[in-house]
Amino acid sequence: MLIGLTIYLSGRKWLPPDSPIVEKSESAPKPRLTHRERMAVVALLLLLPVLTMAIIGNQQIFNAYLVWAERNANLIFFGKKMPTTRLITLDSIVSVSFLAGSVVFWRLWSKKFPEPPEITKIGIGSLVAVTGFISLAGGLLEKMPATHFWLLHSALCGTAGIIFLQAGHFFGYLLAPSNDASRTTNH
Repeated sequence: MLIGLTIYLSGRKWLPPDSPIVEKSESAPKPRLTHRERMAVVALLLLLPVLTMAIIGNQQIFNAYLVWAERNANLIFFGKKMPTTRLITLDSIVSVSFLAGSVVFWRLWSKKFPEPPEITKIGIGSLVAVTGFISLAGGLLEKMPATHFWLLHSALCGTAGIIFLQAGHFFGYLLAPSNDASRTTNH
């Protein structure tokens, strides 16, 4: 984070001149939010608990997953036992790889089909995450069978995915960029 902050601060001189960081203009009145923008803020606030449900399983990589892997995964590679903490590194590599793959996928998709709103992509991502938890179901943890533990996380993530897809269907237009001609921005 410090490296990122350093890069950001050192590059401030290349930010656009109307940036509030480069040019602090207190005299300009702040534009009021439109009704559509206020409704988008309300929708986003209502979706925060759903987002929490969607990412709760991902947080298990730092605790329950390591306990589960110690007991249920074959960690012997080339005759040596790999420490379970290296699974976090493996998770990071796989995550970044899939991120790059999804960017390529959506670029190819947009050449033939309209790209879905971001909220729909979040819903799809939550449903894809369910497959990871289902693949981990089968063993015992301390107090709860691993099957129930991972299926619980699958259910939470799947429910969040369905809610996000429904939210995208019903009020995704609020969260998409607006072509509101009444708002003008100076470039």
